[in-house]
Amino acid sequence: MAAVNLKNMGVEALLKLRDEVDEWINEKRQDLETQLARLASFGKSVAAKRGGGRRGPHPLKGKKRPVKFRDPATGNTWAGVGARPRWIAEYEAQGRSRDEFLVAGAANAKKAPKKGRKPGRPRKTSAKGKKA
Repeated sequence: MAAVNLKNMGVEALLKLRDEVDEWINEKRQDLETQLARLASFGKSVAAKRGGGRRGPHPLKGKKRPVKFRDPATGNTWAGVGARPRWIAEYEAQGRSRDEFLVAGAANAKKAPKKGRKPGRPRKTSAKGKKA
């Protein structure tokens, strides 16, 4: 659209300009809606080729981790995951060890074994990886 001086236009001209702008916006909206519809159908076809859409939630989502550290003064707790809480940082700045605040039984808690190949087994190599 060309630059228009709105100060010099009368009421009738301004109303006509508003109608033209509304018509132009509606045309653009229709163009964008058709493009979005094409993109949405494209996304569905790609998901179908890949074997489905979204997976379910992570099995650990919403579950609390067991407490590993407790502040004896306030009773604040920390699971040992994520950012260090201020009370641990302050105690460590004073020279105290994090082990002083371990909850009974948390130090001996075994971690779950990692999934993967068993130790001592050689990796399988594909035909592509072998040198002739």
